[in-house]
Amino acid sequence: MIKVSVAIMGLKTKEEYLELAQKLYAEKRFVKYIDYEHISRSFVNKQTIEEQINEIYDMENFPYKNRFVGVFLSIHTKSPKILKLLNEFIKNNHYDGKYEIWRCNYKLHGEMPMTLDELLEKYSK
Repeated sequence: MIKVSVAIMGLKTKEEYLELAQKLYAEKRFVKYIDYEHISRSFVNKQTIEEQINEIYDMENFPYKNRFVGVFLSIHTKSPKILKLLNEFIKNNHYDGKYEIWRCNYKLHGEMPMTLDELLEKYSK
């Protein structure tokens, strides 16, 4: 399996992203795959993911808030087990069609236009 980043970016409001963050962090198995440390370095004196999301939405001239928060909460892994669990999470929480998959490779980094089902099928062979 290749390393990928799965970001739920199709949400519209801060409240939807706060709810997503709560759900992801409630699922303890996903927490270590969220690159929180890397992104949180750009925020000063913030203790929780909720405070950081609120700060992003409070910025008046930040045009891509939804995409940024989606990346902020993305799952980075090459584990088929975690990707299967994430696929179930996405389906159970009705995030189908609201996520993007990105290849995480220093040589080739880019969006993969496929679903998690297709990705898992492709790399299970």
